[in-house]
Amino acid sequence: MASIHRRGKYWRVQIRKQGYPYLSATFDTKAEAVAWSLKKETELSRQTPEEVLERMEARQYRLGDALLRYELEILPGKKPSTQKREKGILSSLKKTFGEIALAEINGKRLALMVRHWEQPSEAHPKGLGPHSIRLYLALLSHLYTIARSEWGMPELVNPVVLVRKPKLPRGRDRRLVGDEEERLLSVCEKTNPELADIVRFAIETAMRQSEIMELTWDRVDFRNHTVFLQDTKNGES
Repeated sequence: MASIHRRGKYWRVQIRKQGYPYLSATFDTKAEAVAWSLKKETELSRQTPEEVLERMEARQYRLGDALLRYELEILPGKKPSTQKREKGILSSLKKTFGEIALAEINGKRLALMVRHWEQPSEAHPKGLGPHSIRLYLALLSHLYTIARSEWGMPELVNPVVLVRKPKLPRGRDRRLVGDEEERLLSVCEKTNPELADIVRFAIETAMRQSEIMELTWDRVDFRNHTVFLQDTKNGES
């Protein structure tokens, strides 16, 4: 099935098998050409023509196509706040790396992508921080998991497990001290009285900004001085 020919400085392999797609590749040495041909012939003997075509299509599947499918099929099942955040990540990935095939993104290439995110840009003058980059990597990792398990691409290797994740800075432990709370609220009052109310509420409850801004009257219990948070960051009420 395989034919190996020398062309100038290189060795070219061609594999033809009835009913199967045509395969070819070029190598620097004859030994590499022979090893590749033997590997491919073994693979063909274990696969149907349809399986071979599926794997070839999977190797050509672009990141941009996968991201679009992820946005249409997977994203709607996530929390609204997560959808909003991940739509921005999806858009950024499609714009910058959408033309790259999923199978071509290995550990080395992903490490270069991480360094690209760390560099200053028009959208991010200081570059993306460690937390943001980890969110990018988490989305990519989930995408590869879905592609392997649900989209018929079991041979894909998840590159995220091959790269080091940026180290997160130490958690903040800063507290308002002395007259800082009074001065903060004074400035907020002068800027916008509603902002001052929001800050007071945050100080009293330790609620996140999104939790405060999305609060509705039906979740406020004036009698017991409580509010009900239905959708929190940890997924519990």
